[in-house]
Amino acid sequence: MKYHLADSARLALVYKHGGIYVDTDIILLRPLSVFENSVGFQDEDFINNAILIFEEKHAFIYFMMGQVSNYYNPRLANALGPRLITDCVTAWWKLRPNNVARLDHPAIIEKILPITVFAYSPSVFYPIGYMFDMNKINETFLATVTKDAFTFHVWSSMLEKSFGAKNLVINFFQKYISEQKLIA
Repeated sequence: MKYHLADSARLALVYKHGGIYVDTDIILLRPLSVFENSVGFQDEDFINNAILIFEEKHAFIYFMMGQVSNYYNPRLANALGPRLITDCVTAWWKLRPNNVARLDHPAIIEKILPITVFAYSPSVFYPIGYMFDMNKINETFLATVTKDAFTFHVWSSMLEKSFGAKNLVINFFQKYISEQKLIA
């Protein structure tokens, strides 16, 4: 139930104010200002709602808000999250076939005619999926998958399943953050 409230609230806030919404377990690796009207696949099948980048009163967000009552299911934590947004992107594409594009990098945006929703491959916002075997993670792997990513989602499974992986992720990003030059 708490997930449903958060998922509904983020839609309402993004619709009303526009801008960039990110969950608190997202680490920003690069500025998100290059994106517009964007979401990201968390894997090959599902889009995640931990990052929403939309202009104020965007028609797609309004469309999603209209679907909330149809998707609400107190037994499914992701009913108003990945399940809703994935199905809505699919439905939006069917309604407006030329208004959804799946991309691998934001630089491509400039080459495309106006599109109303950009859905990015997992490597952009979610370079490691939540089902990843954390026993296989190492610093070289983390450096490789985050090289071109804009964000990194610290899935709760990363912190629960393996103490060594948890420490590696924490240390890697502490090092990453300390090396960044912050501009005020």
